Amino acid sequence: MRANLPDFYYLTHFHEFLSHLKTKSADLLRETDRTFLNAFQALAKEQQALVVRLVNRSQPWVRRASLNYSELTNWKGALSVLEQQQWVVTASATLTSSKLQSFLHTLTKAELQRIYVEVSSSNSRNLPFSAAKAHWIAACQALTLNQLQSAAITSEFVALADPVAARIRYLLFIYFGRTETDFKQFSLRDLGIRPTHEEAHVNSESLLRFETIEAAESALYYSELRQQLADSTLALAAFDDIDTWPTPIGPRAERLALSCRFRWGEAIKDSDPALACDVWEATAHPKAQEQAVRLLYQCGEQERAIALAEAIIRDPLDDSLALFAEDFVARKVGGKRTSILTDLLRDALPEIPVDEAYRGNVEQGVVAWHERHGAHCFHGENNVWRALFALYFWSELMESPQGGFVSEFDRTPRLLQTGEFYAVMQTEIEQQLQYFSQSQQAFRHIQKQFTVHYGRVTNLFHWHSDLLRQLTVLMQAPAPALENHLRAMCKDYFAFTDGYPDLLGKRANGFFLEEVKAPGDQLRRNQARMIQHLRAIGFTVGIRPILWQIDSEQPYVVIDVETTGGGRDYHRITEVAVVRIEQGEIVAQWSQLINPERRIPHAITQLTGISNEMVADAPLFAEQVDTFLALCEGAIFVAHNVNFDYGFIRREFERLGRTFRMPKLCTVQLARKHLAKLSSYRLSALCEAYDIDLTNHHRALADARATAELFLLIQSHRLGSQTAP
Repeated sequence: MRANLPDFYYLTHFHEFLSHLKTKSADLLRETDRTFLNAFQALAKEQQALVVRLVNRSQPWVRRASLNYSELTNWKGALSVLEQQQWVVTASATLTSSKLQSFLHTLTKAELQRIYVEVSSSNSRNLPFSAAKAHWIAACQALTLNQLQSAAITSEFVALADPVAARIRYLLFIYFGRTETDFKQFSLRDLGIRPTHEEAHVNSESLLRFETIEAAESALYYSELRQQLADSTLALAAFDDIDTWPTPIGPRAERLALSCRFRWGEAIKDSDPALACDVWEATAHPKAQEQAVRLLYQCGEQERAIALAEAIIRDPLDDSLALFAEDFVARKVGGKRTSILTDLLRDALPEIPVDEAYRGNVEQGVVAWHERHGAHCFHGENNVWRALFALYFWSELMESPQGGFVSEFDRTPRLLQTGEFYAVMQTEIEQQLQYFSQSQQAFRHIQKQFTVHYGRVTNLFHWHSDLLRQLTVLMQAPAPALENHLRAMCKDYFAFTDGYPDLLGKRANGFFLEEVKAPGDQLRRNQARMIQHLRAIGFTVGIRPILWQIDSEQPYVVIDVETTGGGRDYHRITEVAVVRIEQGEIVAQWSQLINPERRIPHAITQLTGISNEMVADAPLFAEQVDTFLALCEGAIFVAHNVNFDYGFIRREFERLGRTFRMPKLCTVQLARKHLAKLSSYRLSALCEAYDIDLTNHHRALADARATAELFLLIQSHRLGSQTAP
């Protein structure tokens, strides 16, 4: 990374960061912050550089010797000044019990052994030197703090002083809006690895991430606490008294505090389930209340659990929690034997057959089935809905004076982060939603936004070449349903970011959505919640189960390529053949010599009979792409040793800057599974065993025709196995 960045790039980044804070976040700085910034500015350049280097290190404790950076002419002198001015401290002087864990994990096994041998009594040394590092850490933890501080190695490690580290953590938090620990985002930006928002999207006003200093500090406290609570051991040791937590200030801190209460309950539920239940029941957090109901019931407090579930039904925190509570009460009180999820699956659409070539991509198999039955269909899932929302309200989300982004590194528009989008922008949102009274006007608005903003940085959805076509289909849904759903997303965006049905499509009788389920797949609660919501506001939504079976209407294309050699990154195609099969019959065949734009080795000519003279005037693969794709439309790619032929075809498309993707089947694997056991499964051996004509072997069309005959034979065995009782 450094080879592509100038000397002191990290210091330049830090000064850029400080400039932003002084100009756009000044109202969130206390006098202690201003004093810190002024003191930093007063340091010499190499002293500043060392401070930033320490900030960017992954561990708080750093070996002195590792600070010998090439751009620093007097790193020892700079470090000495920083120690004198209490910017930096040594482990020997400041190591405490709370810092012990991080310090010991910084050390190597040899360094841990060195400490233990130096300060422990000889009669207590019973740990073999071959023991794992974890055992040496445990042994050192058993030593007293005074013993550890006296170890010579502690003077070799330094860290930022606590007040310095605390100030930097706060400044990073109000800049990034999350608990970042370093400035690597700036480096990734300059290297072109991390795209950032354009300047037009970063609010030019002094838009604060928090309303007050107190709100910012409170949010930081609970953000760091939530990270610490992810370690249940640390939670039990350090946070037993939940009542000592400060009152959260501001909506961000309030949400984080609720999450902390949930995580705290997770940490103590095994040791003190009653206390966990009490905390969760009193916490306005969906996961906490659900877990309270479950744990109460498990602990024998059935009446209390049912009463809490009924209270949730009357006033749920979100739709997913309501779904859980309704299901719980129906089963525990009403005696209902099946869950809502099971009921939805039982009410599914008729099963359809999908070829096993689509394993791992079952949605595309169902898309192909719909296309064969006259529907226009896409696998869109969550992304297309997020794109519809973001594009429809692009100006309000990204460019409004009240919204946009505080810094170029922000991932989510500010008003979505705070949950205030609808409250702040209600007038503008409702004005935009009026376009749905004239659906073409709404679609033209989407088209314009897509064209103007295509490729801009956003984490709300993923840009891709088919997105506008998917949006075109989605915009054919009933206008009132789209309007109501977009309004719901404006009011509570994060409740509607996932769980959408896999497919969206248009057929003769209208727009439809389908959730695809392969054998053994379960319906998740967020999917059930979304299906219920979409149905309630006017969408046609179904659950489509599939069977792994041969569909008589599924086309196949048997493909063979001849090449200049075996490696597809260097060698090229010299001949390609396609044999198309529909309804169990060969309906088309095509072959073409291809100019490989490189010489054919003599050994390959002897094998295939294709010479350099034969391909000298042949077309390039690029000139035959449209013909090839037309023959392959809607089909499954079949070949003998399929990865060889498929890999060469895909590589040719990559050279054209295009993507090639088809479901595929291998006749070698299928023959091993469905035909008699043979000593060899080479194409020539199989053709000899089953009396299939293979003349002119190693020419593409001859091999493709023989493979097609072999595939039809295998298909008859596959059909027999799926219909057998």
